[in-house]
Amino acid sequence: MILERVRSWRFVMFLLVVTFVVLTAFALGSRYGRADQPDYEGLRKADPVERAAAVRTIRRTGDVGAVAQLLDSIADPDPAVGLYVAQALGDLATTQALEALRADLSNVDPSVRFRAALALGQRRDVNATAALTRALRDPDVLVQRTAAESLAQIGTPEAVDSLVSALSSQQDSIVHNVMNALQVLGGAAVFDLMDALNSSNPVVRTNAATALGYIRSPIAAKALEAAATDRDPNVAKEAAWALAETQNRR
Repeated sequence: MILERVRSWRFVMFLLVVTFVVLTAFALGSRYGRADQPDYEGLRKADPVERAAAVRTIRRTGDVGAVAQLLDSIADPDPAVGLYVAQALGDLATTQALEALRADLSNVDPSVRFRAALALGQRRDVNATAALTRALRDPDVLVQRTAAESLAQIGTPEAVDSLVSALSSQQDSIVHNVMNALQVLGGAAVFDLMDALNSSNPVVRTNAATALGYIRSPIAAKALEAAATDRDPNVAKEAAWALAETQNRR
C-alpha cells in the first residue's frame, strides 16, 4: 500500500514538472516568438537588432509570403539590416519582386540601388542584364562594383558582353570593377576578350589584354602574341605582359 502511494506521488510530481515545462515554453514562445516562425512585426521594430533577426528568420524559413514586406524594408536605414534584406530577397524574390528590384536600380538612394543590384545578382535574374549594365556607370562606386559582380553571377553571353563592352570606359573605377568581374568569370570570358583585342578602340584592346593577363588562360596565348605587335604602344605593352603571365602560369 505504501509502495503504491509513493508511486502515485512520483507520477503526480512527474505530471507537474511536465506541465510546468510546457507552460514555460509556451510563455517564452509567446513573448519572443518561435525561432522557426517568420516575424513580420519584427521588421518594423525600432531596434535594428530585432529587425535583423526578423529578416534572418524569414530567410531561414524560406517564407515567400514575406517578400512584399522585405521589399518595403529594402530602404532600411541600418546598413546591416539592409544587407540582410538584400540577401533574403536574393533567395526568395518572386517574379513581381524581381521587377520591383530592377526598378530599384534607378532609386535616388544609392544604398537601395546597391541592395537591389546585390539581390538581382544573387537571384541570377537574366532579365536584369540591361538594368545592371546601366548600373555599371552608376555615380556610386559601390553600386558600380555590385552591378559588375552581379553580371558575372548571371554569366550569360549577354552579361559577359556587357562587361567586356564596359572596358571602353575612361573611368578607372568602372574598368577596375569590370576587370575583377571578368577575372571571376575566368574561362567564360576568354573568347569575348580575345575578340575585344581586335576592337577599333585602343582603350578596349588595352584593357582586354590586361584582363586576359589576370585570367592567364593558355587559350589566349596566340591572340596575345599577335596583340603584342599592336601599333598602339599601350596595347602592345599590356599584351606582352599578359602573354608572359599566361606562359608563366603553373
